[in-house]
Amino acid sequence: MKTAGDKGVSEGRDFQRPLFFEPQGDLMLPVEKEPCISEGAFELKFRSQPHGRSIKSSLRANLAAQHSAKNIGNFFVRAYTGLFRHEREADFAHEEFVEAGDERIQFRPDLRIEGLMGIEYTEVKGKTLNGAQVDFGKVQIETYAWAMLRDYYLGKRSYTDFAIFRYGHSHKNLKLHSKTVAPALETLAKETKEGLVVPFNLFLMLVALSRKETRERIEEKDQDYFRVSGRVIRLLHEMDKFDSRYLLGELEAHSSKDELDFYGTIKTKFENARRFARRESMCLDDLVVRKRMSDELRQMHYNGTIVRPFPVTIYSLKDPERWARSFARNHRSLLGTLKLRDLYYEQQNPF
Repeated sequence: MKTAGDKGVSEGRDFQRPLFFEPQGDLMLPVEKEPCISEGAFELKFRSQPHGRSIKSSLRANLAAQHSAKNIGNFFVRAYTGLFRHEREADFAHEEFVEAGDERIQFRPDLRIEGLMGIEYTEVKGKTLNGAQVDFGKVQIETYAWAMLRDYYLGKRSYTDFAIFRYGHSHKNLKLHSKTVAPALETLAKETKEGLVVPFNLFLMLVALSRKETRERIEEKDQDYFRVSGRVIRLLHEMDKFDSRYLLGELEAHSSKDELDFYGTIKTKFENARRFARRESMCLDDLVVRKRMSDELRQMHYNGTIVRPFPVTIYSLKDPERWARSFARNHRSLLGTLKLRDLYYEQQNPF
């Protein structure tokens, strides 16, 4: 197992153009050539939102940033779809509403895939390496938990994965919103550095280790977010086998002494996280890790620009149905520990 001192894979593999040998005089010398798009390559196609360089006001700048973020999100949703060959079954526009008390809460996964193995919900995030943390909405997490429980008690198999793609550099802002759409996404194709996929039980462990933040909104209800740190993501990439003791030990050793979160002090945070990880109901002992380069899974391109190969770390469950049964039995306790709202329980017990 790699340790925190190792470089790991968080910066991605340097892209190597294929070498060809051509005669030069009496010698056969290697020559770099741009790779060709293979016959089975997956094209990242979606309806993009316009943005560009002619930003003359703060309002237009904000709109350009919003459109750019939407395009980046769609880019990585399509990348996930291509890597795992789900393009035929993928539903990018699935939407439901959870009726809980007097509230009507939207559930809109980035992907809903229904196949022979059941229903798979996936939340996909794209984040620059220049930004250390990846944000997940509290309500968003609660609706994924609701969907899994609803499906389970309807007799359907359903699973939830969370995918995090990171791009760019840890020291430089790519400023994609200041470019027009095609150059921005072609840059993204060249600058994607890594992908990480985790199932719902491991994601709940990440929530236990995350800082909670509330964002104020002028015209809407304030939103709570859990911020998954870049250090957690790096450590998950480095591990060849999931080990919660190693993960928590490394995080605690490198935590700032004055850091606070919703548990209170750092010491209390890690004590609670260790107890949470030891729960048999979390099924963390069922995790397996696979590591691949993206081009081993599938070559991809955007508008003719090949997506440069990047490392993908995939955590999965040996027995997904064991976790489904466990979560159905223990959802109130698990969600309550993380101070997440149990929408399914509220729906079934309205009074």
